[in-house]
Amino acid sequence: MRAPESQRVADHLREAILSGAIAPGERIRQEEPAERLGASRLPVREALRMLEAEGLTEHHPRREGVHGCPSWACTRWR
Repeated sequence: MRAPESQRVADHLREAILSGAIAPGERIRQEEPAERLGASRLPVREALRMLEAEGLTEHHPRREGVHGCPSWACTRWR
């Protein structure tokens, strides 16, 4: 059985964050992973919420976007 699209996107983004491909504090635009993974923006939004709940992203509405985890939060995952 195939994982839900949002889980697939979350797994991809989690790996990118933990590997350093997405730097701490780097802005994550919904359009980029959606295009790269061939997904719509809805699963990307859901994935970013999942990662925020895990402490890997932070949502900053006034700064337009979601950002990769602060460096202190990423270290607890490594």
